[in-house]
Amino acid sequence: MPNGLQAYLLVDGRGKRIDAGPIEVVRDLKETSGTPVVVNGISCMHCHQSGMIDFRDSVRDGMAVFGDVRRKTFDLFPPSDEMDKLLLIDRKQFLHALEPVLKKWLTTDGNERALVDNSGEPIATVTRFYGGDISLEIAAFELGLADPDELATAIKNNPKLRRLGLGPLLQGQRIDRQVWENRDAIVSPMQHAARELNLATPYVVLTNP
Repeated sequence: MPNGLQAYLLVDGRGKRIDAGPIEVVRDLKETSGTPVVVNGISCMHCHQSGMIDFRDSVRDGMAVFGDVRRKTFDLFPPSDEMDKLLLIDRKQFLHALEPVLKKWLTTDGNERALVDNSGEPIATVTRFYGGDISLEIAAFELGLADPDELATAIKNNPKLRRLGLGPLLQGQRIDRQVWENRDAIVSPMQHAARELNLATPYVVLTNP
């Protein structure tokens, strides 16, 4: 991209954009999204956390063509040592562009800049946190409460909060993220809890005239 960062796109066999890669074709071995499914953007950013990944091309040394086609193939597919140099240049350009954004996650690694480790890579860290279930501490944090005990006390004293499904939090259990944010009833349990605790902007349910 013009800013030096990478853009990612998944397409099907017809060139149509897709949000996730078919599991029988490609897998995210790091399970960034919580499963082996390659999710465009999330999986790509984590896997390419330091830019282009080294690879060994087999086309140049494995082709069985001759004449003009062979010469054209040699033009398109440089020797491995030349490709390695190109990858290094691209990776340095990418990391240089990434550094202002992720400076505190970067460390010096020889002549390159590399992300500290997978646990410090912010995309995967945030994705896995957000994809996880809701504990008392996380619920308090997402409701804007500094002290989880304040939420625990509110749940004990407010039957409406327990009817919203927050009761298990008092026993150290967790609430499924999809339940916590479910908006099948227009307003999610999280939003109901925020209103019950006077932590949200009041909403008005509109009725048909």
